[in-house]
Amino acid sequence: MDYLEGNLSVLRESNPGLADTIRDTELTSDYQIFTAKNGLPTIKVRGISLHSGYDPVKEADRLAENIQVDKGSPVLLKGFGLGYAAEALIRKGHRLIIAEADVIILRAAFSSRDLTDLLNEIQIFAGEEPSRFDEFLRERGLNEGLTELNHNPSVKLNSEFYKKLSGIEIPTPFVERVSVSQGQKDSAKPGRAVPVPKGLKILLPSPLYGGSLPIAGYCRRALEDLGHKVEYFDSSFYYPAYKSVEDITANEDHRSQLKSLYTMFVSELVLAKAAEWKPDLVFGIAQSPFTTNTLAQFKQLKIPIAFWFMEDFRLFTYWKTFAPLYDYFFVIQRGEFSEKLSQLGIRNYHYLPLAADPDFHKPVELTPEEKAEYSSTFSFVGAGYYNRAQFFLQLLNEDFKIWGSDWNPLSPLGRVLQRKGERISPEDCVKIFNAATININLHSSSYHNGINPNGDFVNPRTFEIAACGGFQAVDPRSELGELFEVGREIITFSNVGELRRKKDYYMEHPDEREEIAKAGRQRALAEHTYRHRMQEMLEVVVAGEPVLQRRDENPNIARNLAQAAGDDAELKNLFGQFDQDEELTIDKIAKYIRSGKGELTQTEGVLLLMKEFYDWAREKKVV
Repeated sequence: MDYLEGNLSVLRESNPGLADTIRDTELTSDYQIFTAKNGLPTIKVRGISLHSGYDPVKEADRLAENIQVDKGSPVLLKGFGLGYAAEALIRKGHRLIIAEADVIILRAAFSSRDLTDLLNEIQIFAGEEPSRFDEFLRERGLNEGLTELNHNPSVKLNSEFYKKLSGIEIPTPFVERVSVSQGQKDSAKPGRAVPVPKGLKILLPSPLYGGSLPIAGYCRRALEDLGHKVEYFDSSFYYPAYKSVEDITANEDHRSQLKSLYTMFVSELVLAKAAEWKPDLVFGIAQSPFTTNTLAQFKQLKIPIAFWFMEDFRLFTYWKTFAPLYDYFFVIQRGEFSEKLSQLGIRNYHYLPLAADPDFHKPVELTPEEKAEYSSTFSFVGAGYYNRAQFFLQLLNEDFKIWGSDWNPLSPLGRVLQRKGERISPEDCVKIFNAATININLHSSSYHNGINPNGDFVNPRTFEIAACGGFQAVDPRSELGELFEVGREIITFSNVGELRRKKDYYMEHPDEREEIAKAGRQRALAEHTYRHRMQEMLEVVVAGEPVLQRRDENPNIARNLAQAAGDDAELKNLFGQFDQDEELTIDKIAKYIRSGKGELTQTEGVLLLMKEFYDWAREKKVV
């Protein structure tokens, strides 16, 4: 079926000159369109395959998943092919500009595929000299903040054109970030020379419940964005049964014993999943369901296990028992905590502060109804700890709203307590952070009357409010100055009087308030996301795991086999159908070939014959 006229009619609305050029261009014998194994069209140009001969959509989706580009960022894709890569990027939510050196390739694409939906989403530069490209971008307001990506086969065909296009040569195929509108490309911390292999298999068991449960989800997304395979064990699925123990007996001893037994059960489920899936790493966070028994069994499985203890060591002392059992123990406090860990002979700890998820914690547009509900001069989100209750009693004459659980609704604070003290969802927290004029961020304490004079760790709310672009006032913390510049990116208060004075000042100077909030958001996005934290965590783990350091050297990893195939396009395409970080065997390859449709290629036939010989050799115990 020829889709040419339908595609050209859409293109003509945005670029009539290019539409006429494509219509007047003819295919030549160097451009061979053929059908891939899954029935979709693909193309070879001068002997170079632009897409997989097996499944070009799957190939494009896999490549798009590996790129490290902020969602929604404008992307310049160098090379169009038949449009599969462009479609994959659009599905990921990017704004897309195409630069194509060869108009004949566009003629092939427009003739062989229905691209009408795609053409409504993209801009195409083609049929002109590279020197015209900057003008093309300026005319469309697209000349700032572009991320440039290669469609590698296209660049290989017309490398000189793409070099002249921007003066930037990109050596890696469709995966590397070149320039980003906000911040710089993430890089390893100075002093860590060991690179983290792509595609690590990571088992992440979430907590059953509590404030760290959403953080498990943020960590999962960050690890996946970094190119790793995450098996997320959602322990919260088992929380209703855990909670039901309270309805069975009022005896606290029985309750405690039953909950402990149930936690052991869930922990055994995590262990069973690890034994079955064989991850490269098990990564848990505060309240993930581990027991001393299952941690010992992880040692027997020779699976490294890391744990992020994101709680106050003074209040939650289970670390004394568990810290020695983890291979890697990450903490949010230093100083006194480091000394205590060292005194116990624990050397496997590393400082890792909390963070925000920029895909979740971000500025949002609020409806008039939401503004009415969530807006106030002062706002606080969090649980009703003793110090907060004492401090906030002094703010009852202010326009003040308290959100969260564990507050006494019968106390004087009950008149500013919202929703009768119910737990606030993470989604509503984002709306509150956006709506409040001043977000009060008072860290918790069970025994101070207000501010803890010796406060050290920085809570997740600090990073989340900043990433939302909210203006916040936080109590002084010894770790804060290393994470944000006080006075320029965040403000602090040491007592109620100082908080009121700063409120009066910043209410009268909204421009300064907005500048501080903006600077805080920029700092959070540049340095304090869960992607940053997960990258640092993995750098520590890989530095201590020689097996993981050598993982990329395994010749049977799919991408290494594809690379070893050299110019054999058929063999390269075959290996490209697998997860590129998967270790392949002749059994896996043969199973995949037999599951396909259509006639066997010569390469597939040879591989199946090899499988027959291998089975015979195993039967004869030759191998």
